[in-house]
Amino acid sequence: MDRDGRHQIRSHSWLEAHQVSEADEQTPDLVTVGTFNDNGRRITLSVNTRDCVGCGVCLARCQPKIFEMCNDKSFISIRRLAACTLCRECQTYCPIGVIQVNVENADQPAGAEKGASPGQQGP
Repeated sequence: MDRDGRHQIRSHSWLEAHQVSEADEQTPDLVTVGTFNDNGRRITLSVNTRDCVGCGVCLARCQPKIFEMCNDKSFISIRRLAACTLCRECQTYCPIGVIQVNVENADQPAGAEKGASPGQQGP
């Protein structure tokens, strides 16, 4: 092949072997959104795998090792999700900002509705 500006043409088999597609299989315990309850709080951890570049920073920063790589993208391991310490290092150090940690009270929406209705009766 000439090195004076010509591009190398790769075969279809090479492209198929190195292409990541939505159809690639994941292991059943890897997800992009995981939720668990801890001390009356509902914690949701999510990874936007469409924008994830697979740098592995979340794997390196997470002490409980909640994240795993699959098809060069970061995913959440359901088996280890409850071990999350809510340190938010994954969210803080992700260079792309694709990891989100949300914490909310599990009983807050139900408690707010119940607190307003006992003293008042509807028409």
